[in-house]
Amino acid sequence: MPIVYIQRSSKLALLIALFAAGCGSTTTDGPGGGGNGGDAEGGQGGTAEGGSAEGGTGEGGATNDFLVRGVGIREMTATTYNEEILPAPDAHAVVSLRRYEGEDASAPLVTEIDIPFTGFPVPFEIDGDPVAAFGDSDTLLLRIEIFNHAGTDATIGDLVSEHSNEIQSAGTEVEILVGGLESCDAPNAGGYCVDP
Repeated sequence: MPIVYIQRSSKLALLIALFAAGCGSTTTDGPGGGGNGGDAEGGQGGTAEGGSAEGGTGEGGATNDFLVRGVGIREMTATTYNEEILPAPDAHAVVSLRRYEGEDASAPLVTEIDIPFTGFPVPFEIDGDPVAAFGDSDTLLLRIEIFNHAGTDATIGDLVSEHSNEIQSAGTEVEILVGGLESCDAPNAGGYCVDP
């Protein structure tokens, strides 16, 4: 079933951006996976940088080559599916990085990982060569989708990051919010929703 993208109000996006800017990271509403979502007035999404050195060293002086790592955290709002989620045996999370190439351009997939989903928080790490990943862009878009079943057809109760999460340097550590997909027919549907 297709996901219908319905953006939240720009006032909420601004509030989120202002709050997150004070915390060292910013997220704004938008599809994230298909270009730079931004808010309803067409603004550019913020960064999801939480700090960390580019290309730091690990045990024995080896260079860390991770692009991004962090955790997915559940966000519950008036417009998300907020029922308890009990992970099914085949539940999994798809974490992807796409290259931002402009507001009206597609965002080509750079890499993605598919990991088991056993509950929240959802830890992840994406490794790779920063030069190859970023290419000519200075921004990658991070997206998390959680499917409480085999496959990647979204259903009510699956979870997705509803924000444009921008990564602007390798070695970034982040916390990404994911919200449950509500039926588009639900009275409180908003943000992302699923056609029944």
